[in-house]
Amino acid sequence: LTLRQSAQYLGGTSRDRIYQLIDQGKLDSILLSVKIAVLATIISTTLGTAVSLYVVRFAGKWRESLRIFIILPLLLPEILTAIALLIFYYNIEGFFSAIGIPLLSGIFRHSFFGLLIGHVLITLPFVFLGISGSLNNFDLSLEEASRNLGGGRFITFWRITLPIIKPGIIAGALLA
Repeated sequence: LTLRQSAQYLGGTSRDRIYQLIDQGKLDSILLSVKIAVLATIISTTLGTAVSLYVVRFAGKWRESLRIFIILPLLLPEILTAIALLIFYYNIEGFFSAIGIPLLSGIFRHSFFGLLIGHVLITLPFVFLGISGSLNNFDLSLEEASRNLGGGRFITFWRITLPIIKPGIIAGALLA
């Protein structure tokens, strides 16, 4: 028997059986997970690209300290990161309550925004490592040639830098 034949034997199509197995609560949970995953990937990729460019090119003597700070969520056990994030949420909400802004007191805990911040915190190191690896192998003379030929900073980034580091960005986004 095929899947369709067995579903019809049981009294309905396979689509009907799937809808019976997944109730509305599970479907809402799946949709929430997909929303958080997509938004966390977009935010982590954008933020990771900017941070990687800064750390690799402009950080100077703070380069290694910033690199360790960014990949720290990978080095710590997940439970410690979660507890630290929860303590941070409580402190921020206490601060908002103390200065008289009660509207923002529930914005982090038990909210979509709090989950999103936690996911970005966990996925950012993966994006950072992928993009900084691409930037470390980048030949700066290509950017210099673009600027000598009249390209501004934005045009040079858009036409030279971004296409060269695109594999690192894609790898980081897929890992996020």
